[in-house]
Amino acid sequence: MEDRINYALKNFLNDNFRYASNSLTYTLFETDKLGKSRLIVQVGTAENICVTNYDNFPKWGIVNTSKKIHMSKCVDHFIFKRNLLGIWELHIFEMKTSVGFRTWNEIKYKLRSSYLSIKAIAVYLGIQLSDENITVYTTYENDKKMRVENMTDPKVILPRVGGKAINAKKDEWDAGLINVPVIVLESNPYDFYTAIKLNHRKILMHRADDNFLENTISL
Repeated sequence: MEDRINYALKNFLNDNFRYASNSLTYTLFETDKLGKSRLIVQVGTAENICVTNYDNFPKWGIVNTSKKIHMSKCVDHFIFKRNLLGIWELHIFEMKTSVGFRTWNEIKYKLRSSYLSIKAIAVYLGIQLSDENITVYTTYENDKKMRVENMTDPKVILPRVGGKAINAKKDEWDAGLINVPVIVLESNPYDFYTAIKLNHRKILMHRADDNFLENTISL
């Protein structure tokens, strides 16, 4: 790892910033009572930093974490990886059992707070990071609730007046993209001005004998 990054890890960030021992492969876990998952991630290079259970980290003291603004929750895990071209990538992981329209919007809120805070961490570490090199991953067992006929609340796909409706399944889930909401309209919390579009990869999980959902991927 670069001297600048090693120094920052040891000196700029406090003990709350817990990262995994360096490895080529990591096993990421979700142990929520509603569903347990494990994802084996093969990074392919030792030049990486893996932060697990990011959602359990103490929140930043300067951030408004009230429920109203949806900045109190973060994603499950993330990995910084320096590829063979020397370019830093960011891989963000959110682990679910099922995904539907409402869950998808909740993931977007988590992603917004995580995107902003992780980009700040990258600055502290001296890692230059472009949005085009960020990929978001969602693990799931079923996505039946992403079908319009199974939608329980039709408000989740209403556009703002004069705005363009986004078909979450067609334009995002199936298209390999996710829109990060930067400004949310109070009049319609399910709609937002979108300023950031990131690559998204859905990971279908399989149920193991111990009832964990599991899969293996390579970055």
